[in-house]
Amino acid sequence: MTEQRHRFTRALAGITLAAAMAAALVACSSGLEGTYEDPMGVTRYTFQSNGKVLMRMMGTEVEMTYEKEGDKIKVGTPEGRVVMTLLDDGSIQGPMGVKLTRIQR
Repeated sequence: MTEQRHRFTRALAGITLAAAMAAALVACSSGLEGTYEDPMGVTRYTFQSNGKVLMRMMGTEVEMTYEKEGDKIKVGTPEGRVVMTLLDDGSIQGPMGVKLTRIQR
């Protein structure tokens, strides 16, 4: 391999690595913060920007982790991951079709 081709290959590898690291940083930042509640006030999710979410339901609190990928919010539960959808109006389509709206504190 010529020296010029070798430099090009190293530069391309460096650019690819930098792009992959930038994508990983974006994926790690959760980007969701606030408290969301169902219409009856039975279930409440409080999302923190550090990737933690506190779910309160019928007097029980459970701390879990979450990841936001595009409009999908993946919450890690003891039973597996629950995938919710962030809607255009800022609310969340939660489990079993329940719409969670952001509450002001």
